[in-house]
Amino acid sequence: MFAALMDLREQLEAERIQLCCNGARRNAWSSGMQQDMGRGHSVYLLEENQSGEPTEVRTLDPAPGDQVVTVLEQRTWYADWLAQRTGGRRK
Repeated sequence: MFAALMDLREQLEAERIQLCCNGARRNAWSSGMQQDMGRGHSVYLLEENQSGEPTEVRTLDPAPGDQVVTVLEQRTWYADWLAQRTGGRRK
């Protein structure tokens, strides 16, 4: 579901439409396990300098409009977050 949502959002962004759901938040990302075992129905809300388990929310549940970003912004934020967690190595 998360991957399909990303594809749909990219198409809608061309029409200047944004979906206000958890899966479109800047800091939302679906782990490999969430995508494999849960089919992407949930995402983690990641935080910088986070320790412990991140908050898990339903992908399509509503999100505040001010926390929703473009797919590119979300992917960039995740890549930066991941680089911070892996000591600066960006994948």
